[in-house]
Amino acid sequence: YIVVPLRSQFVDMESFYETLLHEMGHSTGHPTRLNRDLAHPFGSEEYGKEELTAEFAAALAGMFFGIAEHIRTENAAYLKSWIKAIREEPKFILNVLADAMKIVKMIAGKLNISVESEETAADEAEQVA
Repeated sequence: YIVVPLRSQFVDMESFYETLLHEMGHSTGHPTRLNRDLAHPFGSEEYGKEELTAEFAAALAGMFFGIAEHIRTENAAYLKSWIKAIREEPKFILNVLADAMKIVKMIAGKLNISVESEETAADEAEQVA
């Protein structure tokens, strides 16, 4: 199950759907889906990387599905908190983006939305990572 607050508790529908996409992103880490390692304590680097991955997936999916037209403040805040890791290891962000694209493709597939035009970019990101 994916649990989020009621729609009425959000300031707007975009915020609701972006939060839902973020949580859907986490759900794809389950062993029967994309099998990411989710067993890390709150505050650990691995936990943070999963949060960043889910946030990027939500941002990409939101833009791809027409929910959001721009990067939201929340998306930028997640990225800002990882600037040091990205500077130290540039491949880090490519790995996160490759995982985010896998999430978007899985969610789109579950919604019967074709991502044919997006697959080339995802494949390129995976090859670099």
